[in-house]
Amino acid sequence: MTTGAGECFAAARNAWVRAATMRFETDERIDAALVAGSLGRRTADNWSDVDLVVVLDRDAKDDILTNRDEFVRRFGAAVFVFDSPWNAPLDGAQVNALYNVDGPWPLYVDWDLWPPGRGAVSPDVQVLLDRVGLPVTRALFDEYRSWPRQSGPDPTPERLRRARLAMLPIIAKCLVRRDLARAQQILANLGYQTGSTATDLAVAANTMWTDTRPDATEPLARTIDHMLLIASQVVEGA
Repeated sequence: MTTGAGECFAAARNAWVRAATMRFETDERIDAALVAGSLGRRTADNWSDVDLVVVLDRDAKDDILTNRDEFVRRFGAAVFVFDSPWNAPLDGAQVNALYNVDGPWPLYVDWDLWPPGRGAVSPDVQVLLDRVGLPVTRALFDEYRSWPRQSGPDPTPERLRRARLAMLPIIAKCLVRRDLARAQQILANLGYQTGSTATDLAVAANTMWTDTRPDATEPLARTIDHMLLIASQVVEGA
């Protein structure tokens, strides 16, 4: 089941990237767009999501950063948007958006929104658009972006609920990928200690979802319901 679903998801993901690239090409507010992560390294599998770097035009930077939620929602049917400023440079932003795409699985996109002086092409990224001739660096992407960042948020109950909503799709993906150690670590970080078997982790994920579901919008709830159903079927069929 995961093979067919994974192939369908990969096709939908790749179609989304092509459509996003076309939008970048017609938006003069964007100087450059890069794909990082496993897609940038060319090590992606069928379940890989998308890590984007968008280098903003100097005159448009402030407007897009201020209205970044609205900006990322223009690229698809986003059922959840989560701001992660602690993953961004002090003069930029990171936004994580979960989109429903054509296929059996939603697509998570990590948007790194950078001002013009931050952009560079590392060996492990792929260029989707470059209007300005970005400099080339030998540093790998994670090494290159090792600049000062904002501190993490205070662990308020509201922030914890949002974090749980943000991470449930990732936990579900870990289960279908059989990346059990990562699923267990995420659950522990969010307050759910559990055993290490796939069954243990699926039960804990569903428990966290039961606790968190009242905070979800109906479109997000339907999406996570579907993801956890597929993950549970994979675990039961293993």
